[in-house]
Amino acid sequence: MNRLRRLALWTGAVAIILAIGPWAWAMQKTIRSKVHNYEHAPVLIRRSGVTLIEAYFSPTQLPIPGGKVKQSRVRYANRKGITPSAFMLKGDLVCQNQFLQPVQALELTIVLLDAFHQPILLPGQSGPQIVQRVMMDIAPKQEQPIEWEQQVSDLDIFEVAVVVTRVRFADGSVWQAPTEELVDIF
Repeated sequence: MNRLRRLALWTGAVAIILAIGPWAWAMQKTIRSKVHNYEHAPVLIRRSGVTLIEAYFSPTQLPIPGGKVKQSRVRYANRKGITPSAFMLKGDLVCQNQFLQPVQALELTIVLLDAFHQPILLPGQSGPQIVQRVMMDIAPKQEQPIEWEQQVSDLDIFEVAVVVTRVRFADGSVWQAPTEELVDIF
């Protein structure tokens, strides 16, 4: 009898996991990522990937001023509607230092585009560009993986364009992308 009961419980658990599985994975969506490398840029983006994640706040954890609230990617049926979800773009890319000087930091400009290739404006921002500053050492002629995150409110993001627009070297010098070319990218 115990064997039959365990088999029934196991079969029921598998059925529940199979029923919930596709629904839980629908909370992440891969977004098309396009990179643009300027000619003679000191740092090149070799590959880029972007994921849109819907995250749910834990109702038992109160936010502490200046602190970060833990989030979960899993939605529990009994928590639905208790707290609003947050949408986050999570990007990962690989950059390569083309120069013989070490890089200390770089600036990424990220533009969110809709299905008609029009820039999406985020609430509270004056322009379509999102700037991410990354403090990371990249040795000469080496590749370095970089991750970035950006909270978003628009779910109609079809494509994300990523560009390295400034680079700070170890000697204090700074390379900046030509501003007149930025208009042609997007």
